[in-house]
Amino acid sequence: MEHEFLHAVRQARDNGQTVFLSSHHLAEVEAVCDTVAILRAGQLVDVAAVTGLRGLHRTEVTVGFTGTPPDLAHIPGVEGAEVTGPASMRFTLTGPPGPALQKLAAADVVSLAVREPSLEEIFLSYYGRTQR
Repeated sequence: MEHEFLHAVRQARDNGQTVFLSSHHLAEVEAVCDTVAILRAGQLVDVAAVTGLRGLHRTEVTVGFTGTPPDLAHIPGVEGAEVTGPASMRFTLTGPPGPALQKLAAADVVSLAVREPSLEEIFLSYYGRTQR
């Protein structure tokens, strides 16, 4: 039944129709919705495209490198940079990745893993905020 429901919502979306979906099953919302509205305590706190919501939140980056660890201390958008092993580090990134990538390029990167927050993590971060 759930599969049929999601298929019907996708079909309506693809036909240009608007579907209002109220759900706490955020994986489903993420799979079929283009725009998300977040309510907290009965108040609308944000309306944005799913991709736009992700862009407002931190992306987790894990890097493997050879040689000296790159110094990301003064790179815009980089927070919590820490060396996690003899040839690895992790940090969070907000905003465009260009400056961080330029700095990483000099470190002879051998692996790079980027994890965007899920819609559920973004949703929960709104509930952790104080009332606007």
